[in-house]
Amino acid sequence: MYDHRIAVPLVVKPPDTTKWQPGPIDGLVSSLDLYPTILDLAGLVAGELTPADGYAGRSLLPLTRGEADAGREAVFLEYGRFAIGNEQTDGFFPIRCVHTADWKLAINLFDTDELYHLAEDIWNKVTARRWGMSITSTDGEFYGEGSYPTAYPEPNVHSVETAVQRGAECVYVRFNEQNMTPLRALEDVNAIHLIACSEVMWQDPRPIDVLWTDWCTRRFGAAAAPAFVSAIKKSKSFILQGLSAGNQPLVDAWFRQAASWTPGRAYRAWDLFARPGERLVDKPWDELVCDEIRPWQVSARGVVLEDFLQGSVQAEDDMREGLREIESVRGDLAEEDYAYLSTCFANAILFIQAVRVTAAAALVASLYAREKSAEHRQRLETACAAMDDCADHIEAEHQTLYPHGYQTIRQAIVGNIRGAYGPPVGLRRIAEEYRRLAAPPTSG
Repeated sequence: MYDHRIAVPLVVKPPDTTKWQPGPIDGLVSSLDLYPTILDLAGLVAGELTPADGYAGRSLLPLTRGEADAGREAVFLEYGRFAIGNEQTDGFFPIRCVHTADWKLAINLFDTDELYHLAEDIWNKVTARRWGMSITSTDGEFYGEGSYPTAYPEPNVHSVETAVQRGAECVYVRFNEQNMTPLRALEDVNAIHLIACSEVMWQDPRPIDVLWTDWCTRRFGAAAAPAFVSAIKKSKSFILQGLSAGNQPLVDAWFRQAASWTPGRAYRAWDLFARPGERLVDKPWDELVCDEIRPWQVSARGVVLEDFLQGSVQAEDDMREGLREIESVRGDLAEEDYAYLSTCFANAILFIQAVRVTAAAALVASLYAREKSAEHRQRLETACAAMDDCADHIEAEHQTLYPHGYQTIRQAIVGNIRGAYGPPVGLRRIAEEYRRLAAPPTSG
């Protein structure tokens, strides 16, 4: 129920015979008003319709004639959102809202209600400024909600710097509240995002390397800081080589997005490795469907699987080295910090392995979909078995790790959770889809 969703412009070009004043009209209207407005334009009975007639809409023509009292005092809205991670309601997140000129009350039926007041004088001050928009987050719904080393602030810092260079007088930085680690957002590995992006707005911002050292010294102590800085900087390798290929993220909302790895949608990550060098989406923007927007925007091209696997192995090596660095300063860390940090890197290693076996299976699945040969079917069965083995390995490994980290990666990769956008999508679920793809047709 935020303004970017509900403040939708309505543009109307009336018949030439209609007498009204052209120009913008600033008032509260509803989509319910369209029907009576069309009736009014046609000369029918819209002006006489009332709620007593069973319809709540009203004609907008009086507004076009400058009748100030013809507008609404309030509009009512509803929104049936589906939210990731809301298991109790199967993802359903209904919102009801009443909106007046100065006030907005949003009733979240399964969560906290929200009341907003934006007085006219405040709004004038806000709109008179130049605003730069830069969005960053700790990781929110993606990459396991703070349970992996995703402290790679450089892209977010660059966004803020660009906004400032272009004359922005205010930059909005969204720091996602969905970070679910026990340490919370300002104490875990991703706190550097907020610190670095905020300092860009200072008159003389310090280099990121200085920020890293300063924050880690204050957070973990001078003795542990050098090893931690070296380890956590490897987040770049984890994100760009372990979880991405060809500018495309290979996981979406904890691995839950089934469309990314299985047939049936416009853009599929499973086809990424079967078309090396080809543009994944090559069409005019006005012909795109929603799943094609992201790869179209970055001009994403198919990737040679062997190149991805080489980078994936390097990312895993980096995570193992980071884990060794955390181990080397265990005596200088609080036990809770050590358990959390070591689990982050252990999670990352297993996550990289899971994405790697899925990518290999995805290529075979895509090839089999094109040419249903016995050879491809056998290769696909072998690849699915490897995915099952990896899922078993993850569960066995995490019996001894930090409880929160175990739960997160178990839900994300193995798939023992029902996601908001469909059934569980983990290694075993994707393997099931591939086996279904390879199953021989049944007679009758």
